Amino acid sequence: MGSPKSTVYITLSSSSSDSISLFYDSSNSESSSDENLTQILQRCEFQQYDSTTSENLNYDDPPISDEVIEAVPLQIILPTEPAPANNPGLPLPVPFDQRIPITPAKKHEFTKLILSWSLDDIFNKDLFKNKVENIPLTFESEDQYFGSFAYPLLEETRAELASSIEIMHRAPFADILSINKSKSGENRVYDVTVGHWGNQFIERDTLLGDLLLLVEEKPESVSELKRVERTWALSVVKSNEGDDGTSLKVKASQSIKFQDGLFAVYVMNITTQKRIWNSLHVHRNLNIIKEVLYSESKVKEKCNVCSFGYDGMVSLKLDPHLLLNLNESQRKAIMTVLCKTQCGHISSVEQIWGPPRTGKTMTVSVLIVILLQMKHRTLTCAPTNVAIVELASRVLNLARELFKTATASGNYLFSVGDLLLFGKREILKVSTDIEEIYLEHRIERLAECLGPVTGWKHCIRSMSDLLENCVSKYYNFIETEFLKDKLRNENEGKRSMLEIKSFIEFVQERFISFAPPLRRCIRTFCTHVPISFMGEYNFQNMIFLMDSLSSLEYLLFPKNLVSEELEDIFNSKPLQDDVVVSCLSLLKTLQISLEGLPLPCFSNKYAIKQFCFERASVIFCTTSSSYKLNAVSMEPLNIMSSMKLLS
Repeated sequence: MGSPKSTVYITLSSSSSDSISLFYDSSNSESSSDENLTQILQRCEFQQYDSTTSENLNYDDPPISDEVIEAVPLQIILPTEPAPANNPGLPLPVPFDQRIPITPAKKHEFTKLILSWSLDDIFNKDLFKNKVENIPLTFESEDQYFGSFAYPLLEETRAELASSIEIMHRAPFADILSINKSKSGENRVYDVTVGHWGNQFIERDTLLGDLLLLVEEKPESVSELKRVERTWALSVVKSNEGDDGTSLKVKASQSIKFQDGLFAVYVMNITTQKRIWNSLHVHRNLNIIKEVLYSESKVKEKCNVCSFGYDGMVSLKLDPHLLLNLNESQRKAIMTVLCKTQCGHISSVEQIWGPPRTGKTMTVSVLIVILLQMKHRTLTCAPTNVAIVELASRVLNLARELFKTATASGNYLFSVGDLLLFGKREILKVSTDIEEIYLEHRIERLAECLGPVTGWKHCIRSMSDLLENCVSKYYNFIETEFLKDKLRNENEGKRSMLEIKSFIEFVQERFISFAPPLRRCIRTFCTHVPISFMGEYNFQNMIFLMDSLSSLEYLLFPKNLVSEELEDIFNSKPLQDDVVVSCLSLLKTLQISLEGLPLPCFSNKYAIKQFCFERASVIFCTTSSSYKLNAVSMEPLNIMSSMKLLS
């Protein structure tokens, strides 16, 4: 696959606005690989599209509520529409100089701020009085825009933390077995070992970002926790070093010493809040923010440089089956979006809007598959795991139908290596229907396929060796069996009749041993490695090899063939049988071709994970999880952002 023309990000909104927002980034040449979704959304132009009327909307139709605007920073998405200008009761903005300064250093201080709170701070509803405000309708600067979300985020975290502590008598807890200062030498960082977690209605793992109360005796109420003599500390989990969640590295709010009767009580997880905080304090290309924020900015509906328009998109050879189940409005919405992706000069935001059950999810699913065919890379996000799994499942079903390849035996191979879903398996509830695009499953399958014993190299060499040397190996086998029998008779002092396998039995046994893992490796390659990486030539050769193995199996397992006839087939030099020659040729060709590919090492799971991200063209994840992509080195993603998929 060549370099993508643009990047598409899709985020699904959980707000009351029934819409899907599509973000297009045309500045790939300047894009940094360590940008997360929020940072990338800072490069877009803003426009709305109504999927029910196929008409462009203005900023007055339909209005969006204060609730939606206030929810925006928690979803790490830009507001899709401003609130009504006549909305009463909005307080005056807090002077900007009274806000938390927006500096790069602040991005590392969220955890420090949380751990600095006393119990009184946590339960003080006025802790941020006169600092938390409704998000204003207009902003004087980009710094003011980002700063407007800082205190609301802190207040929401404080309120959630207070609520969690109030019901801590129902929270998971564990005995603390040991506490030791970390060997890293960091201040107030401890290695903590806990016993079995109790009071869990649902089994959960201890996660990075978990807030734990380290407390003397397990308190049943806040008043007990506030007792003067009570020893307690708030801590955040930095790493989970045990598979059972009992060996933890934590950062504590104060120095602590081990004593009998200490407990760890789970309170909440602050990973999402920390990611939002970091995103609010890391600014990159702000062109899109400026386009949206400043009232004097006019939306450019058409690029002055590009001449590629709707008529040009219609002329493209799109698969008619993809558009078959869409109405005219949905097809026009897709065409409008595709036109935007052809522009390399202006970044833009499109909104597909419509009431529930008007086909927004289907429209976006088809759009993603078309973008995949056009070699665009797409990041698709949703605020919930259920929504992103639903969309990924629909896209997978479309891709399986579109990219399936039939073998001569009637089986199908599905090339879905371009699709990738990541997140925690137990939270996503990944089923067998969708696991072939799930990251962890893909890593497991590729590690097996690249391994020294179960991998493709061993499988190809074993089958090649069988076809080329099965006759000589058979006679070596016979000689070895005679020697074993002779030694056995000498040790036992008696003679026994030795039963030797026939040549056909020998070859059949080895084929049965070698063929299934080879077929499994071929399926893994065809399913999990994009054709754009391995090449169409190698993909087709793998399909031919699957067919050739079926023909070879038919040759080796006949009803009336005797060993002498089969031995003659393999004993001729050079080999004369077309089936054997074809199979051996494909094996050797693939061995040479695949060895030339930059495949990761089987034992390096991180390298395999990096490989999956780098080679995927469509990535599915929750909006919060998209933050993890800032640590992945890969080509820029084409941005499409779909906000709410319920229909």
